[in-house]
Amino acid sequence: MKTMADDDRRREIRYPIHLDVTVVTQHAISASAVATEISGDGIRINTAKAILPETQVVVFIPLTEEVKFRGKVLWILEKSERGLTVYQIGIQTDSIIVPDREAVDFSDRVELVQEILHRIQTSAPRA
Repeated sequence: MKTMADDDRRREIRYPIHLDVTVVTQHAISASAVATEISGDGIRINTAKAILPETQVVVFIPLTEEVKFRGKVLWILEKSERGLTVYQIGIQTDSIIVPDREAVDFSDRVELVQEILHRIQTSAPRA
């Protein structure tokens, strides 16, 4: 029997998030999106614009300091939500950039993702 874990070849745990972000393609096309997962390997976004696999992108996450996930689109899935077309896009990360640091190596990206998750948690509004 095949399980979801059999199909999941990622090296790193994916962390669920829900943040408004901006994605910019290699051709300087910009789109609003929602980031739904991050890891040292990549980021998943939902957007109203299709971005084709192999396209180089930068995802800008506005926290107290701007965070950039730089990489390429690996896959795209079109789905319908409340009558609107939404594109779920998986981006493989080459580097993660914050103002004082750029993480290129996998282990550095994993460490930086942990710091980013902490920043997200501490900047979230309290209920």
